[in-house]
Amino acid sequence: MQEGLLRRILPTVPSLLETLGAKDIVSSSSNESLSLWLDKMLTMMSIVAFFAASLFAIRKLLLSITTKISPASSMQQSGRSKFQAAPLVEASIAKNARILVTGGTGYVSGWIIKLALDAGYKVRTTVRKVGPAQDYLRRLAQNDGDLEIVECELMSGQEEWDKAVKGCEGICHVASPMDFGAADPLNDLVIPQLNGTECILRAAKRFGVKRVVVTSSSQTISSTTPDWKVKVYDENDWNTEASLTRFAYPYSKLLQEQLVFKFSREQGVSVVTMVPYSICGPALPGSPCNTPQEKLVASVLRGEVFCGIDFSVGIVDVRDVALAHLRALQVPKACGRYILWSDVLPYPEMYRLLREMRPDMAHNIPNFTLPRFLDFFILGFVRLKFGLGVMQIVQAGFGKFPRFDVSRTEKDLGIQFRSPREILSCSITALEEWKCIPPPPLKKQ
Repeated sequence: MQEGLLRRILPTVPSLLETLGAKDIVSSSSNESLSLWLDKMLTMMSIVAFFAASLFAIRKLLLSITTKISPASSMQQSGRSKFQAAPLVEASIAKNARILVTGGTGYVSGWIIKLALDAGYKVRTTVRKVGPAQDYLRRLAQNDGDLEIVECELMSGQEEWDKAVKGCEGICHVASPMDFGAADPLNDLVIPQLNGTECILRAAKRFGVKRVVVTSSSQTISSTTPDWKVKVYDENDWNTEASLTRFAYPYSKLLQEQLVFKFSREQGVSVVTMVPYSICGPALPGSPCNTPQEKLVASVLRGEVFCGIDFSVGIVDVRDVALAHLRALQVPKACGRYILWSDVLPYPEMYRLLREMRPDMAHNIPNFTLPRFLDFFILGFVRLKFGLGVMQIVQAGFGKFPRFDVSRTEKDLGIQFRSPREILSCSITALEEWKCIPPPPLKKQ
């Protein structure tokens, strides 16, 4: 492993030295000079890492002191049961009924539409602009009239949403602004999120919709409290750290859930929220683009990722997420929040599975993981390239990762989540079909 890494690094040393102004070392044939210079560089990096670790320890100490002297109650600090969910309002959407799915061209919405049509529902879906871009959705419908596509977006007025909701017995509200690096979180995330949700809820009340299922985010549950990487989260946990300046996207989803449950308690509308973690798996054939997760898998298999990092992510298959939404419309006693989560997938384990599934591309897959003391270099790069919001999400994934209790989801909705291995295998198959990666070589007879 080390020899392979050195073969990739050593050819770049002379140009690196020239860039740093060490031309005398480049021109010298003395191995001692080169070795001495590299030793100095490693020493300097160690010193920088030591100071960075010290600053991190001081920051952690100050945060712990602040938490201890805070007047907040222990319930608020832990984030458990801080916000009330909605009471049980029994409802069930029979097959052949019409349902509304918002954001029809989205990754999750497309699969909900497919499963709903396959189950016999009639579907109306909203998009920003009706046109040929939705042809791949139209091909899902077996009969004329099974799928209706209308124009409506989150910032549309109440009248437009009334037209979209009228005649529907159930709603899957999936459409959401999603920008981790939003320059103006209030106007780019929070206001569209709440405007669209409130308009849909008011229309649901006005036209007697039986149940509304809203797609939230697992980041409304987990936060970065001292025990967050060792505890097991459930539906009673809430992220109490999110704000406009820290975790702005989860904050917008948190406000959305509060709005949904408050409206349900006051107006008696049956609501359920879905709380998925990182959604992976194949997109619908013909959909606009690959998902970020599949792009990551493709880049790893193509050799575009130089080395691994000690990073983990909780994942769930998009088909399981879509099925959970549909079951939430069908199960009469479904209520409150449902966590959608398969398992934790550390990146080193992902690399191992990819080598096993595509041995012909194993030479492209990193087998070297950066040491943890270099995490701050990675975070700095992510901050510069993708912004603060993405950096905060990446920072949360280093090292261990929290686990989630999905027993309530499995019991109430009857969902059996696909394993990370199966999710990756299906993603590879989709990437091969889209020609994002070459197909495996034919086996010799």
